[in-house]
Amino acid sequence: VEAINAFQILQANGYCALNESVYEPSRVQFIADRSWLEEVEKQYPSLEPLIKILLRTIEGIFSYPGIISENYLAKLTKTERETVVDRLKQLKSLGVLEYYPTKDQPQLVLLSERLKADYIRIDMKAVEKRKELAKERLASLMSYTTGDVCRSSFIGHYFGDADIKDCGICDNCLNRKKRIPSRQTIEERIMQALQAGPTSLSQLARQIIESSLDKTPEPATDSRPETELYWKAVRRLESENKVAITEDGEIALKGHGSNHRLGSRF
Repeated sequence: VEAINAFQILQANGYCALNESVYEPSRVQFIADRSWLEEVEKQYPSLEPLIKILLRTIEGIFSYPGIISENYLAKLTKTERETVVDRLKQLKSLGVLEYYPTKDQPQLVLLSERLKADYIRIDMKAVEKRKELAKERLASLMSYTTGDVCRSSFIGHYFGDADIKDCGICDNCLNRKKRIPSRQTIEERIMQALQAGPTSLSQLARQIIESSLDKTPEPATDSRPETELYWKAVRRLESENKVAITEDGEIALKGHGSNHRLGSRF
């Protein structure tokens, strides 16, 4: 991990290019002329079948590298894959071809001449900035895994979608639904809270939602199920003439406050 981080810092400063995941199939290209090729076939008879198959199956093998499969060559030559690889390496050592084995590991490419460590200059401000961003990403990941907000909503807000609503089907949404009391319970809590006197609709909403979840809630937005349940309870109590809503946005028990109804609220 430390080596990868070091390479990433060098890459950010323009000294190298790091490809963390690269797959390149095996390739071969003949570099010997016809006379040397025939000489090798005479001196090393065991290599002749592989040479013949490569010449017959790969078009333009003298002009540019051709893609091969060691397993397929092993099947054609009726040998093991390891044997084909050994013979390809032998042909390379004899100057017959260039053999490029499969690459499926991270690849490092130097973008400048090799320098002594004393001559390498690293932008430490950029390094510190990368550390801070990494800490923020880790903190967000921890909040996502341990928090109780909607999973979809959390991801949407992380990527800048401020209008996303709770999905209602993730584990956190389902757990919140289990904790939400019935409308009748909320109505009883509203009536009990209003015994102390009139209060604003928004303040009462925060109080009722907080008591419903038994914890400090998220901002009470209209999209949250407990908020919607609160407003339904208020509308029902008002329709039953148990509460009155004033024009200045206050709610009170019927007879304890002004009877001027705020009709635009609903």
